[in-house]
Amino acid sequence: MSEFLLEIYGEEIPPSSQKFMEEELIYLFSSFFDEKKIEFSKFTAYSTPRRIILFSKSVSKILETVSTEIRGPSTSANNKAINGFMKSNNIKNFSQLIKKKIKQKEYYFFKKKNPSQETKDILRESLPKILGSVRWKKSMRWSNFNDRWIRPIKNILCVFDQKKILFKFAGINSDIFTFGNYHYNNKKIKCLKISDYLKIMKKNEVIIDKDERKKIIYEKLKNFCQKKVMKNEFDDKLVSRVADTVEFPNIFFGRFEKNFLSMPSFLIEAIISEKQDYFCFKNKKGQISIFFGFVSNKKKDLKKKIIVGYEKVLKARFSDALFFLNEDKKKTFSERIKKLKKIIFYENVGNLYDRSIRVSKLTEEISKIIGLKIDDKIKKSLEYSNSDLVTEIVKEFPSLQGKIGGYYASLNSFDEKVCLAFSQQYNNSFMSRETNKLSFALALAQKSDSIFGFFGSEKKLSGAGDPYGLRRSVLGIIKISIEKELDIEFSKILKECKKNFDEQGLKNNIDIAKIIEFFNKRIFIYLNEIGFSQKIVKTNLNNYYFNPYLIYKKTKILENFCNSTTGKNFLQAFKRLDSLIDDNERIIKIDLSLLLKHEEQELHKKIVFLEKKITLEKNKYNDLSFLDEISKPLNNFLDKIVVNVDDNILKKNRKMLLLNCKKILNSYFDFSAVVK
Repeated sequence: MSEFLLEIYGEEIPPSSQKFMEEELIYLFSSFFDEKKIEFSKFTAYSTPRRIILFSKSVSKILETVSTEIRGPSTSANNKAINGFMKSNNIKNFSQLIKKKIKQKEYYFFKKKNPSQETKDILRESLPKILGSVRWKKSMRWSNFNDRWIRPIKNILCVFDQKKILFKFAGINSDIFTFGNYHYNNKKIKCLKISDYLKIMKKNEVIIDKDERKKIIYEKLKNFCQKKVMKNEFDDKLVSRVADTVEFPNIFFGRFEKNFLSMPSFLIEAIISEKQDYFCFKNKKGQISIFFGFVSNKKKDLKKKIIVGYEKVLKARFSDALFFLNEDKKKTFSERIKKLKKIIFYENVGNLYDRSIRVSKLTEEISKIIGLKIDDKIKKSLEYSNSDLVTEIVKEFPSLQGKIGGYYASLNSFDEKVCLAFSQQYNNSFMSRETNKLSFALALAQKSDSIFGFFGSEKKLSGAGDPYGLRRSVLGIIKISIEKELDIEFSKILKECKKNFDEQGLKNNIDIAKIIEFFNKRIFIYLNEIGFSQKIVKTNLNNYYFNPYLIYKKTKILENFCNSTTGKNFLQAFKRLDSLIDDNERIIKIDLSLLLKHEEQELHKKIVFLEKKITLEKNKYNDLSFLDEISKPLNNFLDKIVVNVDDNILKKNRKMLLLNCKKILNSYFDFSAVVK
């Protein structure tokens, strides 16, 4: 067994493509080796901004001789067919054919021996095809080559059994040489073994394992935080993104001028972390400090020069942001909201000014439902919720919409609850400590109007991605409703949306049932992902109503009940009932004088009890243990009472007793769907 090592080195690879490249090459090479029946140990892949590496430490050198059975004509076929089969397979003697039966019919077979092949020859011939079959989302060609790759390739290292596998791809001939970190040197480095390659890379300032690069970054950030008494809290997504931009993570620390701290902290964070991919530091009280960190490939001996350069870049960014803030402060809220009239929301569904009025009204309606009283001053303020969309800051930092609106509202002495609601209106989730109900109402109103507007625009929702943020909006409605236990029927909210569109004279021949269907798909996926069974979730969905909190609560209660001993006993009894009784039969009044047997009387007694209990429990959905009281009498009835008797009146009465039982139980939960 021998080693196989492949490295493709080239220009900067986007972070978003690196993980894909690793997974794709492992899949393609594993599939190819399996297909060719080449024995190999598991493939390992790594990536950096400049290279993709793939290797297997154990690959068979030779593909042994194997026999393939080729089926020919049936033994009853004429000579012409048999001779033709022999000729096409170069069979010289009839005795080389063997007979086999397949489904009672006999055929001629020929055992063809495939000669042994050396793996290196198979690789030499197949590597260009394998690399050319990568399923890029985006790729490019360069020079006059037809082969495609994510970025232009500079060098290909390919070694098998410590020897070069020579092939050509994208105009590059493979070799036994590679390069280290280009910031340090451009020397060719010879490599024939995986172990040597791993050592050589580290020695030449290349850490091929992303997790190791992340670990180095985290460790250096931690040391700095301890030294400066800062909070050691960093976004893993940012650390991952940064780790994908360097081959050797040198971490440097700079500082900015204190006067920039006059800007809101969320803006400072957005500039440092979102725009620049730097690290922002906070003191133990959670206040932004003047320090920032950044990762670079460049040599440490250039430290002072590098830090000065990065500080200048950050200063320029901060200066721009201060300019935008000052420009925004020159405009009043009334001036901004007028500008919204010039911006189309969706075609056929008005402009952003129309939307701001609708969202304001919808927020009032949702506030009533969740028990929040809002005065006239707050109602008037709500019309300005979208006014920050025309600010200079949002144009430059779209992710700050809402937050900057809340900030400007606070500068203009808006109610504290309104400022917080403006800041949080685009949230898709709220922490448990968040208690501002106005934030919840405004966030739900924003999302509901946005979804209704999309359906009104008659745009088509593609199967891939979420370009309009529609799925995120529905998920936001679901999560906020569940997290904050908001008992809201969204079919009513959608009707309010329709009413608001009508009042503005906007086209809205929208089928609300289609929107509910879209909502149901999202909550079905969400609840399934957090651990609930598909059948139980589906049981609690309705084509005309959508109450995320109630669906979640019912699903949780029902799943817990179905998994309990009490629930299992009940479902067994109910399944017997469900299989006997047709739902389509019309219910008539039960004649109590015909309940002659103890089992009939006991079942009826429990049904009456359950009907009262279910009426009291309706929409509470706290506990289903009381259903245990029906299991035994139901089983006793089914065991001892014959329903299909000759007496039609008695037969009908007994059926009505069972049908009534089923209808009452299914009015609480659709147990018929559960047992199917």
